[in-house]
Formats: sequence, structure tokens, C-alpha cells
Amino acid sequence: AVTAQGLDEKSKREAEELRNTVKALSSESERVKYLISYIEDKNSLAAEYAVGLLGVLKSKEAVPFLTRLLQSNNEGHSRVKEFIPQALVNIKDKRSIEPLIKALGDKNLVVAKRSAIALTMLTKHNPGVKFDSFEQQQEEAIKLWRDWWQKNKEVVEINEDQKKKSSQAGKESNQEKSN
Repeated sequence: AVTAQGLDEKSKREAEELRNTVKALSSESERVKYLISYIEDKNSLAAEYAVGLLGVLKSKEAVPFLTRLLQSNNEGHSRVKEFIPQALVNIKDKRSIEPLIKALGDKNLVVAKRSAIALTMLTKHNPGVKFDSFEQQQEEAIKLWRDWWQKNKEVVEINEDQKKKSSQAGKESNQEKSN
């Protein structure tokens, strides 16, 4: 869950107002559009919170905006970008893979490392990236992910059903063992 924990009082009020406004909107599409315009207009802690809310909504409609922002060089959104990889993990959309691979080269190492973690979470694969020494192997990580993606992009499935399928397969396997 996205919380306003750790924010200063002004940012907490702003985040609370944002959450209440988003709740009051009648459709998911309106919520996504409102959050996107909010993020574009603000450079604040509440904008980071808004990115998290886009992830909570899990709306694929937000993916083009989030991936564009992730790849932008706008210094004003440097901290906001740090929250995008997790939002993309929550949304689970294959269109986010290539932008996340590009973000591995981001000069903000927090964005780059979180993108590597997001790629692993989305694809259920790690081509050999060590997260504890990511800074030393950033260029290698980009090459490993690009090579892997070129070989696997046609067969990789990223969707919410993955968890359900693996859970169902596990249940079926357990039932077979008990019979």
C-alpha cells in the first residue's frame, strides 16, 4: 500500500488531498489522467506519492506516461523517477521492459538499480546482475539485459495471470502427489 509515511507535514497534507481527490473521481481513466497531470505539474514529495498511486491503480493506461518520464532527462523529476520502476512492476505490462532496460544507464544510480530489480521482478529472470555491486557492473548489466531481451522478447509473458497460473499449477501438482 502507498502511504504518506515519512513525508513532512506540508507534503502529508498535499498527499492526503491528492488521495482524496483521486478517490472522488468516478473512473479509473479519470484517476490516471488526474495523477499524470499532477505529476507533470509538480516536483514534490507528493508527486512521488502520485507515481505510487499510479502503480496501485495498475492501469496500463499509465504505462506510456511512466516510461516516457523514466527516460526523460528532466532534472526536476529525478527523484520522482526513482519510484517509477516499482509502479511499473505493479502494473505488469510488457511495454515497460525496454524503457526499464534503457533506465539501467540512468545517471541516477537509484533509478538504474531499481530498474534492474524491476526487470527481474517482471520477467522472473536475472541474466547475472548482482544488485549489491550494481554500480561497478552497470554497463555490463545493460548489455546482459539487452542481449537477453533480444533473444526472449517474443516469448516472455508479463501479466497478472502468471501468479495465478503458477499458484494453480502448484495446487494441481500437490493434488497429484496426494492421489
